[in-house]
Amino acid sequence: MNRIRHILPLCWILFLVVSLYACKETIDIDTDNAPERLIIYGTYSNEVKRHSIRLTRSTGYFETTPPRGVSGAVVTLHSGDKSIELYELLTEPGTYLMDTARKGIEGQAYRLHVAVDFDGDGETEEFEASSYLPYAAQLDSIAFRKVTLINDMIEIKLYGLLPDNEENYFSLHASRNGRLINDSLDGYFIISDEHLGKKEFDGVSCFYLNQKNEETLVQPGDVIELTVDVINKDYADFLSHAQSEAEGSIPFFGGPPANVETNFRSLYNPGQVPVSGFFAAYARSTVTRAYE
Repeated sequence: MNRIRHILPLCWILFLVVSLYACKETIDIDTDNAPERLIIYGTYSNEVKRHSIRLTRSTGYFETTPPRGVSGAVVTLHSGDKSIELYELLTEPGTYLMDTARKGIEGQAYRLHVAVDFDGDGETEEFEASSYLPYAAQLDSIAFRKVTLINDMIEIKLYGLLPDNEENYFSLHASRNGRLINDSLDGYFIISDEHLGKKEFDGVSCFYLNQKNEETLVQPGDVIELTVDVINKDYADFLSHAQSEAEGSIPFFGGPPANVETNFRSLYNPGQVPVSGFFAAYARSTVTRAYE
């Protein structure tokens, strides 16, 4: 009987080894057959500056080269009966810039229209996206607090009032001496006023700066700036989805990457050119304080 007990585990081990060996097979995945996509991305805000829109071609999943810009497009921003045409930068193909510094008006809707012969068949495709520019948050101040429970941290707390006439989402950014601390997509901090429970930032904890990390080390005299972008739910969803795709599947083999949803629609598209990207209007406000 004891001999049988020793033989059974051994049989299971041999079966597992044979099964794994039998499953060893090379699978070639062709990632080059997907049609090129037109990628349109840009924003318009209440800041006075030369806003820009970027048009590029999609690249293969394993490509390491930057996406190519799309030239020759007619890019126009509309609001009511007014329109602004953007002009392509000669030094940066695919980047379309306003001719002068302008600012968006809070409480207005904006419509971006793009016309381009993307596939080179002689016919122009037309795409459009709309976005509402919300009202800005009225920021009052920020405060600092040392936290030493786990690591040496500096907590940044925010005070101010929120727009009270609509549902809003907020994208928060922090900088030290003019240099952004969360300057990449995975570092974006997005919250909704629903989670705040009231229409104000009442000492809300926004960032924890690790004082053992040189990138986030704060010293007396450093100027900390906190920026709050009031954004729409669809743009918040777009950023959240983009973050998830950039981070990859968990577990590793959980699921394939997916195209992040876009707010662009085809108006005229004879070649059935696929389009991705996003156009968003937002309201920005900032507050600064020197660390003591």
